[in-house]
Amino acid sequence: MKQFSKAIFAMFLSAAIVSSCKKASVDEMEANGSSKGGSTTSALRTIYVNGNTGSDASTNPFSSSTPYKTLQKAADITLPGDDVMVMSGTYIPNASDTNPSKAILDVTRSGTASNYITYKLYPGASAVIHTYGRRWNAVVINASYIKFDGIEVKGNNNNTPGGAFLDAAKASQLHYRSGATKDWARYSEYCTNGISVGGQANVTKNPHHVEIRNCKVHDLPGGGIGLERADYVTMESNTVYNTCWFGMYGNSGISVFSPTDYDSSTGYRMRVSKNKCYNNYTQVPYVGSSTSELSDGNGIIVDQTNFTSYTGRTLVENNICYKNGGGGVHLFKSSRIDVMNNTLYANEQVLGYANMDARTVTDSRFLNNIVYAKNGGKANDLNTSTAVTFNYTVYYNGTVKAGTAGANSITANPSFVNAEAGDFWLNGGSPAINAGVPLDPNGVYPFPGTSGTDITWRPRIKNGRIDCGAYEVN
Repeated sequence: MKQFSKAIFAMFLSAAIVSSCKKASVDEMEANGSSKGGSTTSALRTIYVNGNTGSDASTNPFSSSTPYKTLQKAADITLPGDDVMVMSGTYIPNASDTNPSKAILDVTRSGTASNYITYKLYPGASAVIHTYGRRWNAVVINASYIKFDGIEVKGNNNNTPGGAFLDAAKASQLHYRSGATKDWARYSEYCTNGISVGGQANVTKNPHHVEIRNCKVHDLPGGGIGLERADYVTMESNTVYNTCWFGMYGNSGISVFSPTDYDSSTGYRMRVSKNKCYNNYTQVPYVGSSTSELSDGNGIIVDQTNFTSYTGRTLVENNICYKNGGGGVHLFKSSRIDVMNNTLYANEQVLGYANMDARTVTDSRFLNNIVYAKNGGKANDLNTSTAVTFNYTVYYNGTVKAGTAGANSITANPSFVNAEAGDFWLNGGSPAINAGVPLDPNGVYPFPGTSGTDITWRPRIKNGRIDCGAYEVN
């Protein structure tokens, strides 16, 4: 996203945090449940939530037979080490609270380095967080040492693909630009985000050590998964699709925006890994533009890390991004990013962004990627950037910016099993096999700090070379 859009988004993220409901006392919680660890600083308990049969009046949510009904009720009593087990049910906005800044789940209570608070799907359960109407976010995480694992988050895009709803979204954007009194509640209906981490500078808790894994996030009018002014955030093995369609803030499927330093480590602190992002695109003009032009709708964006002088590195690896409206992986006004082993296919469906590109970027690398552009599209692009390298890449079916391809890159059909059906496994004999960076002279994997595995967690190195793209097939 562009800076202006994210600032507006952050305003409502902060409002959501301010409007969160009162927290249950620790004393009350300890009286109602047993602690495995026996410590008020490391509770190590399991709190159960069941959207179908639960009750927020339960006096013992630590039993699966007497769970709470809402996620927020559980979140409000968590202590470090707690697991919140999300049982079957559809978790929807609180109809009695019409404040659009109120998310279905506001996470504001932190774990510790040794005892994360974990929100995860109960084994065998079918659960979905379903947001709709005038809400800015489905889930807000403004706390540290949090894990959010395996939970589906969705909006209503599948029920409103266009037509009258799109017209209303465009009218909302025009109203915003008209100079009339701002109607924030109205705007929220068309800009709802899925999972949001962090917030505006003057209210954020600068969350850190947040992990979002194995989630399906889809059909949100705004962005899918995003962060602002946070650090040590991992977004891994998620599937994000059908987002950004109606928002006016230039959203993307997965967004890293203006992270802030938790410490001075120069290693990988932001990780976007093993995700699938597709069919994310914008249709409503970007509100920060002086003209009626669209913006973003990328699969993944790393945006304005320079704005906060962030010193950590960001790793974007083993992702599959296809048929998004903007780029597959888009870097903007940022530094210290490694984009490696991604498979990018037929992006720029709406805008003229390249499948992978860097705009005003420094100290970054694009390695071991597969880029299969749409007919007449752009494989890569580089603008007003320094110390940016493209190499060991398989390009096909699109233009490569002159002088940027890389000495060890090739142009060839990567031979996917069935790209149009979303199957990007490589056929035997694919030129992408063993086309990546070789082992170093000592026979060591050349990228310390990366996962060393592919999108399916298979070991990366086979026969002394890395395959290009998200899959290691040898």
